[in-house]
Amino acid sequence: MKYLPSHYAKALYEALEGQDKEGSGGIAGKGGRADGAMLKRFAGIVRKNGDGKSLNTILARYEKIYLEKKGLKKIEIESASPISAAIKAEIEKAGGGTAHGAIAGGASSDKVLLSEKVNPDLLAGIKLLVNDTLLIDASGRTRINKLFA
Repeated sequence: MKYLPSHYAKALYEALEGQDKEGSGGIAGKGGRADGAMLKRFAGIVRKNGDGKSLNTILARYEKIYLEKKGLKKIEIESASPISAAIKAEIEKAGGGTAHGAIAGGASSDKVLLSEKVNPDLLAGIKLLVNDTLLIDASGRTRINKLFA
């Protein structure tokens, strides 16, 4: 490994950010799609350096840098069944750092990217991940596992 995944991630962020400043629309490109040519060149360089196995780690670190620089917070809700819009709104409100308290110390300026995943294996309840860190695990599966552990 010639370079650390964090070095590649920072270089990718700076390249895409520089492209955005040139007016091409950054990672989304002019037409709302990622600039395939730049991403292919980047992946080619990583593979040429013998670091192709680290691409997933590089992209995860890129996402972390991107979210931090843009003042975004990624909240993933994993539940046994679909959750209501009201619950999603409450989670999003708490994630943005309101007066009611904030999820994982959110600042009031944080914007929230909320995603939901339905996983029947949880049996009941939810799991909340903030910026890829498990914050709450109130799933039925975990409670059952703790009972028999």
